[in-house]
Amino acid sequence: MQTTVAVAWPRGRRRALPVVPVVALTSFTLLSVLVVSGLADNLDRAVYEWTLVHRSPHRMRLATAVVYLGEPLLAPFGLLGLAGLLAVRRRCLAPIRPAGLAVALLGVVIGGAKLAFGRVGPGMGTIGPAGGVLPALLDPLHRGAYPSGHTTTAVVTWTVGAWLVAGRRLRRPAMALVALVGVAVGAGLVYAGYHWLSDVLAAYALGIALSWLVTTRSRRRG
Repeated sequence: MQTTVAVAWPRGRRRALPVVPVVALTSFTLLSVLVVSGLADNLDRAVYEWTLVHRSPHRMRLATAVVYLGEPLLAPFGLLGLAGLLAVRRRCLAPIRPAGLAVALLGVVIGGAKLAFGRVGPGMGTIGPAGGVLPALLDPLHRGAYPSGHTTTAVVTWTVGAWLVAGRRLRRPAMALVALVGVAVGAGLVYAGYHWLSDVLAAYALGIALSWLVTTRSRRRG
């Protein structure tokens, strides 16, 4: 007599943690600890002094021009404009949602992070541990170096823009272009003396995490 055994499969599976945002946020956290403790100062100062020795008028003009690709007062509006054009062309509001979410997150997260850390940039001629909220409130123009707003803006706006425009076949080349823009903006900021190296590295991590959040959320809704 043959006996059959019923196997009860589990109804749900545990979802694995998403690798991209976990690695990005972990990197941002570690960099923040190094900045707050002052352990990043020596490397930041060494890179800054290297740029001072190797600067030239031509390279400075190029670096300053490239930085505008992540200008916080321009790039978000460019993304919103692109989303608006796509919405008109496709006759739907779907492109506007991720663009609006990206711009909102940039304003809240970058503004909050700069206020929380209150770090002085290279333009002040000094370097030291982040000052915190109170010094940032008293001197917001000079204590907003960490993380780099230009770099984070470049990563997020260009990533979301490429994600909206490029199809599946062109998604990888588009992301390669985004990576090139992000590296160019970050390098330009460090070379021109607008930011410390750790400011830019932290902005890369934060920008990747925010980009993942926007594109993943929009993909699930869309």
